Amino acid sequence: MSNIIIPLNGTDFYYKNGSLHLGIPANIPVGSIDPYYPNLPKFLSDAILRQRHFGNYLADGLQTGHLTFNRQTGLAEFNSKIGKSQFIGYVFEAMTVRMINDNLSTIGKNVLCWISHRTGRSTPTDKYIKQFEAIGTGSVDTSKRHSFYFEPGANTDVMFVRAVPKKRSRIVEFEPLTINGSTATASLQVKAITSNVRDEIIMPLLNGKYRHVLTYLVNPRTGVHTYYECMDEIKRMYSDRRLTWDEYQHLLNSIIQPSDMGMDQYYINEYYQYLYRNHPMNIQPDDLTNAAANIEIAGFVKGEGLILPSDMKLQDDPDETSPRY
Repeated sequence: MSNIIIPLNGTDFYYKNGSLHLGIPANIPVGSIDPYYPNLPKFLSDAILRQRHFGNYLADGLQTGHLTFNRQTGLAEFNSKIGKSQFIGYVFEAMTVRMINDNLSTIGKNVLCWISHRTGRSTPTDKYIKQFEAIGTGSVDTSKRHSFYFEPGANTDVMFVRAVPKKRSRIVEFEPLTINGSTATASLQVKAITSNVRDEIIMPLLNGKYRHVLTYLVNPRTGVHTYYECMDEIKRMYSDRRLTWDEYQHLLNSIIQPSDMGMDQYYINEYYQYLYRNHPMNIQPDDLTNAAANIEIAGFVKGEGLILPSDMKLQDDPDETSPRY
């Protein structure tokens, strides 16, 4: 495939003579550009998000079982009847497991200690933490490696298990992490919602359906994170005497936001935008090759220009006196 060289010169983003000019220094990879930069064309914003998140989307999407790899066509295909919001929720469950296991001594430790009530003097050692791995109760990996805990649609999205070798046999069994001082399984429910926190989070916690909830997203209408919307609603309910003191404290201690677990909220927001903009997404063989090779997918800088596929159409600015995009 031939390429179009787009000069990286000028003082802002604008089209002229068939080229997109950027007001940033040359030789800066596209992935380092802020996708929310004012006046950034949508196709370039999408390219930046794709470069940053495509590989993780492929890994997370395949774990949901709703994105499958067709060996005959060489395509990763979305072939499910579920809607966009539900699919994004499943992807976020897989993302949670990935982030915990990739960062077990930090994010993983924070989540494990929180859902098992092992904090303060009860905080376990790093040696204890490393015995565990996070699993998604509805993931493809769990269905193959930990089938006993595979339960799609359960009230638990994420849990921790560890291997326990049996002394009198070669069989290795896996046992779940339990809440400190009890035999109840420590569990986490993941929420990728932007509204309706009372019905989606607060009431299920109140009636015992969920034990702990990690809520990820910001309400785009209010600009407020759903965690803070939960806190505000809980305080209103208590003020209106719809909650007892014990219920009030229970709810406050059962909901968490990503930053409290050491996760990057900016990354979360970007990943959500990438999923929301691109669903449903069928993935071509070249994409799979590029992702596996860790090649920049959206494009890269070479010399004085940004290299993009030749089939990406650019239009000249119709108003030469006003070159800004």
